[in-house]
Amino acid sequence: MIIGDKFEFAVEYSFAKDYPKEMGYGRIWVKNDFIGTFNDLIYLNGYLIEILNKFKGANQLRDDLRHLAKDQLFDLLSSGKYDYSDKYLVRGSTFTDDFSIWTYKLANLTFILWKVLRTDFFDDLRNYKSDVILKSIPTDILVDVVNRLETEFKDNGIIKV
Repeated sequence: MIIGDKFEFAVEYSFAKDYPKEMGYGRIWVKNDFIGTFNDLIYLNGYLIEILNKFKGANQLRDDLRHLAKDQLFDLLSSGKYDYSDKYLVRGSTFTDDFSIWTYKLANLTFILWKVLRTDFFDDLRNYKSDVILKSIPTDILVDVVNRLETEFKDNGIIKV
């Protein structure tokens, strides 16, 4: 299933057939680029929802970072030399361990900054671009998609009410 629009912001997921219903596969789509892999079994409520909630709770970008180009920002945040890097880091899990992901807000937009770390393990990552990717989406669209996914998961018993 896909909730949202891949060309803006969407979540793609499926339930695993031979596992408990909380298990499945997922990817997050931002402006037609995806984060995650559809080949790695994950906890849908834990890993997928957790990452999406980190996007929803992104911090405002500090003024001293606003002038940086995406590659400069990524390099600074991932270097460990910037005191506030943890404010923007999206700590992942099995779902995102092939990616380095950072998120922040400016005005009514949520920005997601990422780079794939390894492309040799999953088929759907083999041809993934190695560039730093920066995409922005209206925060209200992100929140709407996450809310719709949570409702879908509640209706399917993935999230306990």
